[in-house]
Amino acid sequence: HSLLQKMFEVMCTVWEEGHKSVTLLNFWKPPTAAQHTIESVPPNAVVGKDAILFVTNLPENLLGYVWYTGDRVEPKLQILSYVIDSSEITPWPRYNGQEKIYPDGSLLFQNATQEDTGYYTLQVLKRTLPYEVGTGQLHVYPDHPPTTAHLNIELVPPNTVVGKDVILLVTDLPENLVGYVWYKGDRVQHIRNILGPGYNGREKTEPDGSLLFQNTTQEDTGYHTLQGLKRTLLYEVGTRQLHIHRQSFLSDRWVSVGVNSTSHKQD
Repeated sequence: HSLLQKMFEVMCTVWEEGHKSVTLLNFWKPPTAAQHTIESVPPNAVVGKDAILFVTNLPENLLGYVWYTGDRVEPKLQILSYVIDSSEITPWPRYNGQEKIYPDGSLLFQNATQEDTGYYTLQVLKRTLPYEVGTGQLHVYPDHPPTTAHLNIELVPPNTVVGKDVILLVTDLPENLVGYVWYKGDRVQHIRNILGPGYNGREKTEPDGSLLFQNTTQEDTGYHTLQGLKRTLLYEVGTRQLHIHRQSFLSDRWVSVGVNSTSHKQD
């Protein structure tokens, strides 16, 4: 057997008051594709609230579960393990005191923080090898998470040359908006606020949230993100790509730039 296989042969060893409790895990066979599902509830968590990675569709004849941080099974990444027959729960190196494992394998994050954001892997141990591995993802936002973007952003004109004006025209706005913030790039990042650190003197915002670029340069090329702020404290985010062409380029061929609206989390 390989060194890696031997390293995983005995994975969990716990010493208590002079006697040894051993969970023996053999890894001679690779894991099967996970039949179980892992769902984040709520889909977007908020700092200070609880969130759970909810497990369903588990196979039969289970021995227990092991949760890991990240997207792989590795002993140093273990959080908690659960033995079904004895209901024994064992904390491991990545346990921080806020996680709780349930008999169905679900993992609760109490008083979640942004540091909890990331991938988590569940190893489902069966009485018959091989075992199952599945991965879920948790998103924790500093405040209310963004809603799916319904607003639409169009380029007018769709193709622009250096020295001309172009506008990122905003339509289909939601109700109860209190304001807008534009960012340079494909995400909400305050150091790239266009009317703040990212402002170069040629941009102008309109009352409907549209953004005008006057006397464009090729440096204006790139993604631009609009954050629509609501009275409900939720916000919507939409992103568009702007491309400024050289005059000689458009004289040779007409290019239609495709752009899509997306949702992003706040950094």
